[in-house]
Amino acid sequence: MKRELYEKLYSSIRDRDCLFELASRNGVSYETLLSIYSQKYQCITRKNMRHHRNPEAMGKYFNWFVDLLCREYEAVTAEGGRSQKPILLHIAEEVSLAPCLLARIVLEVFWHVAGGLSFESAAASLEPMRRLGRAEVARLVEVNFVHAQRLAGTKQKFPKREQGVAAAAAAAVAPSASAESSSSQHPTAAAPSSAGPARRAPGELAAAGAAAASDGEGERGGANESATAPPASSSSSSSSSGSLKANVNRCFKDPATNIADPRLAWEVEQCVRYDDNYSPLVDKIRHVVGLEYEYVLQEKVRNLGIDFKDEDDLRREGYAKTPDIMLNLPVAVDGHVVNWIESKASFGDDYSHGSYLPQFWGYQNRYGPGLVIYWFGFVDDLDADRSKGILVMDRFPDTIVRMSLG
Repeated sequence: MKRELYEKLYSSIRDRDCLFELASRNGVSYETLLSIYSQKYQCITRKNMRHHRNPEAMGKYFNWFVDLLCREYEAVTAEGGRSQKPILLHIAEEVSLAPCLLARIVLEVFWHVAGGLSFESAAASLEPMRRLGRAEVARLVEVNFVHAQRLAGTKQKFPKREQGVAAAAAAAVAPSASAESSSSQHPTAAAPSSAGPARRAPGELAAAGAAAASDGEGERGGANESATAPPASSSSSSSSSGSLKANVNRCFKDPATNIADPRLAWEVEQCVRYDDNYSPLVDKIRHVVGLEYEYVLQEKVRNLGIDFKDEDDLRREGYAKTPDIMLNLPVAVDGHVVNWIESKASFGDDYSHGSYLPQFWGYQNRYGPGLVIYWFGFVDDLDADRSKGILVMDRFPDTIVRMSLG
């Protein structure tokens, strides 16, 4: 594809709905435009992700989610009915972020606020947040996540201050508890605090969740075991629940099984279902399409009677670098020697081709010249390394000259 046409298509793509029209108007396949659309969306996301991933923005998104959740509960209670709308999808659309990326942010903040509990634990529930109220949850997010992330991200070391985040929050709760105790015995001795509601310790939300789970343990299996667990500290959570990344990744694999809170599980399920760029389902589709085109490549080579080894053969023989096709005898394509063939079920743009080049050069350095096939097309001027041993095409070669051993 000429660069002029590529830039025209790139600038014309707004969303998936316009792809069929662009395909028919410009004589380009829908699959090619879908690949370009996906690459454009990911490019925009990479540029903007630093704004979404800063602690203040992450805390804001989580508080937004809790606020809408509380508003929905209040409205449903007032109307006496039931209504569930995917809140995360709404927020993702408002902030122009992929739903699964937003869900990951919300899960990460929730993990910190809940004291590092596994999402499979019945104590990791949204119900305590509704009981605490928006202001208290926002304060908890500020103490347990935003402030802690600020300290963790700085180059300076504040060991006492960083470790004291939880201790300071717990100290703020202790006077309030003692005041409540004394006021119950001596009502006249109680005085209102000018500092407002006391901050809650990191494990307090988890403890509240455990209590809620204990009250309704008949609704979900295994709640009794989780409800009796003490509030998780940073050290105990790492040993009992695993890392944050592992916890979040499990949530996306099977939300209904790996997230105990039914509403949170449903919200993540909706994100996985409707995210057409960063969903695990989309990743699986891309993987299957990649395998399909590798099979197509193998069949085309096999039908020509050319002997080759595939990736599995190369791994069994102990090769460190494994192209999709390794020819037992080299062939010639357009006057260039080809020892290996690599299949890419995508469009080759500047970013993707640049990210693949180290892989291609690794093949070239070990096995000699080879061929790369971008099945959905590529920008023509990226085929600039033929003389150095990397040939780029958008289809299987029409003509292959085989080596004669006679």
